[in-house]
Amino acid sequence: MELTPRRHELLCTYLLGIGTLFLYTGYSLQQFIGESVIHSIHEKSPDTISAYAGYYGAAFHLSAFALCTLVTPSLQHFVPSKWFLTLASALFAVYYLGFFHLNKYYFYLTQALMGIGYSFYNNGEGQYLSEHSSRRTIESNTGIETAVGHASMFFGGIALIVLCFLLHTEGGNGIEYSDLQIRLVQG
Repeated sequence: MELTPRRHELLCTYLLGIGTLFLYTGYSLQQFIGESVIHSIHEKSPDTISAYAGYYGAAFHLSAFALCTLVTPSLQHFVPSKWFLTLASALFAVYYLGFFHLNKYYFYLTQALMGIGYSFYNNGEGQYLSEHSSRRTIESNTGIETAVGHASMFFGGIALIVLCFLLHTEGGNGIEYSDLQIRLVQG
C-alpha cells in the first residue's frame, strides 16, 4: 500500500489523536483524584505537603496555563510543532514522576510547568494539524483528531470507575491511597 499524501495526512492526524487521547486521559484522571492522593500523602506525613496542596497547585497550574497561552502563539513562528508537542509531553511526565517521591517545592514547580506544557500542547496540536493538512482537509482532520483525542473522556471515565471501586480503601476523611496505589496511578 502506497502512502499517498492524503493517507499521510490521515496517519499523522490519527497518531496525534491517539497521543492526545493518552495525554488527556492521564490529565483528567489526575485532576479528579489529585486532591485525594495529596490528602493521603499528607495524612501519612504531614510535613511532606499541605493537605490543601492540590487546590493551591491547581491555582499554579491554571495561572501558568493562562499566562503562557498569551505567549505561546508568538513562539509558533520559531518552534516546530513536533518540539511543542514533545516538550509539552515531557512537562506532563515530569509532573507525574514527582509523585514517586513527593516534595512540596517540586510539586508546585511542576504544577506551573504542567500549565505551560498544557499551553504548548494546545498550540502545538493546532500547528501540527495545519502543517499536515491542506485547505481542503483541515476541517476533517481537525474533526478526526478531536474525536479520537476526546475519547479520553470515555477511557478516563472507565479508569475512574476502576480506581474508585477496585483500588481505594475507605479512610476516616474519604478515599485514601496506599503508596503502591499512588505509584501505580501516577506511573
